[in-house]
Amino acid sequence: MTLTTGYSEYFYICKMKITGLITNRTDLSGKYRRFWLLAFLVSVLGTVDIPGSLILPDLLRGWAVCLCISCLKATAITAVLWWMRRLRKKVLTAAFYLLFSLYALLCIFNSVAYGLYGIGITIRLLNVLSQTNASEAMEFIPGLAANLLHAAVSAKVLAGAAAVAAMFIAVRYIPARAFVCAAALGSLLGFGALAWAALGLPQGRNTFSTCVRFAKAVVQNRREMAEIERFNARLVPFADADKVESAHRADIVMVIGESASKKHMSLYGYPLATTPFSDAMRDSLFVFEDALGSSITTADNMEKILSFLNDSDTVRKWYDVPLLIDLFNAAGYRTFWISNQEQSGLYGNATTAMSSNADVIKYVGALSSEDFIMARYDEAVMPWFHSALSAGGDTPIFMAVHLMGSHIRFSNRYPAGFARFSGADVENAVDKPWLTDASADIVAAYDNSICYTDSLMHCMIQELAAKSRPAALVYFSDHGENVYDTHNFMGRDRSVAEVPFVIYLNRAFRDANPALTARMAGVLDRPFSTASVIHSLMTLTGTSYPLYDSSRDVLSPEFTIRERYVEGEVWE
Repeated sequence: MTLTTGYSEYFYICKMKITGLITNRTDLSGKYRRFWLLAFLVSVLGTVDIPGSLILPDLLRGWAVCLCISCLKATAITAVLWWMRRLRKKVLTAAFYLLFSLYALLCIFNSVAYGLYGIGITIRLLNVLSQTNASEAMEFIPGLAANLLHAAVSAKVLAGAAAVAAMFIAVRYIPARAFVCAAALGSLLGFGALAWAALGLPQGRNTFSTCVRFAKAVVQNRREMAEIERFNARLVPFADADKVESAHRADIVMVIGESASKKHMSLYGYPLATTPFSDAMRDSLFVFEDALGSSITTADNMEKILSFLNDSDTVRKWYDVPLLIDLFNAAGYRTFWISNQEQSGLYGNATTAMSSNADVIKYVGALSSEDFIMARYDEAVMPWFHSALSAGGDTPIFMAVHLMGSHIRFSNRYPAGFARFSGADVENAVDKPWLTDASADIVAAYDNSICYTDSLMHCMIQELAAKSRPAALVYFSDHGENVYDTHNFMGRDRSVAEVPFVIYLNRAFRDANPALTARMAGVLDRPFSTASVIHSLMTLTGTSYPLYDSSRDVLSPEFTIRERYVEGEVWE
């Protein structure tokens, strides 16, 4: 026998074994086909929450990716079953069925949780489960059963069940070759989709594996909850609460942006119209020209924004001083913390602890910096913003809204409808010879995120304008971002400490506080640090407390120009 003949026979035998997976003569073909279909449907249930997420924002493309990857999973699982049966080891086959059953339950759990509550297997879901005690679980079960029963008899579920039953019946009558070709093609596309996800997606690659996602969520949840507990243990009672007095001059909304640079806002002179709504109502805004963050990182800025720490503090920590939320609680305000940033993880733990005493706390997106699938556009804060404004009754409200703003990755921060600017627009508008087509596209995405934030600010201001009670909105960013502004560089240097700072007063506030309103118009060029914003908020609300420092309050007649600090060093 020649070498060529030997290879031909070898490939022939391989071909017969592979096709035997579906077409062998022992009448297992129907069982294998039905099992492949079962594995496929189960795998789809494990990824049902991925299409339409910010990982795969295009719903149609997202479903195509997930279906193809589910084909690959089904083929791999069926191949393992076939191999187990070939070995004729009953123990191994039983172990396989046990593992597949656990996988199926996990996928079903994912789809049910997502279908009923909009949350699949994520760190947020594990967080909810880990904080539920036996009593709460017993109270929850009847509601869950009612929801399941209601869903089970819905037209959509019944139609889906009928379609699945028809698929299991029809799969036996599909010609073997056609079935093998379809499964092979789907698996090949699934392999390509999986490779694209692993190599092309900047984040969330593990979400396509239900088992890995579940294991990672469990580990991350335990780690981050322990970290939050350590931070919460540092909280101390608010000192001298009986010395807080407030005239309740206004309802306050403090909006903290993320990575938004004033250099990319048309409100501050940028050539592209990135803040069209703010530009149109500039006469109604107080636009401060020289605000400075105390750090180029979110965490360090938030520690000073949400406490009485000064920008020059390098020894004291946030838990050594009274906190902003506690101050307004003591002042008789109903306090709200509404955030589209993470509750825990890489950046959020200290912020979570500092805001934990708010009367109402809502994280609208991911609870963890690793919870990519739960990421949301900032518009997700708006229903809670509306609810908070109407929830106070006669009680004044203090609301802090923490946005994702222009956090990298910029193109993930706005819906497709806000892709207003292109790289070509940027190159035509700015004189930056170091820009390439690729870097200009990045700048355009950043500008689009600024424009999207401006639209949300407009919606908030419109609602405050309609209030009959005095109300003020204070917007500023924690820090900016250097997006090829001065040279061929994207990232953070000390220049990103320069941030936008804007105050809006509604008509009721201006009428009730004409002297303060007039004074504000004359202080817009004062150099100040956002670390001192707590003092200005006290002026806006008419609140007094022994730690109030008028020399640090940019709105005060006693404001003193002093050296400002960024990362503990004097700003020059």
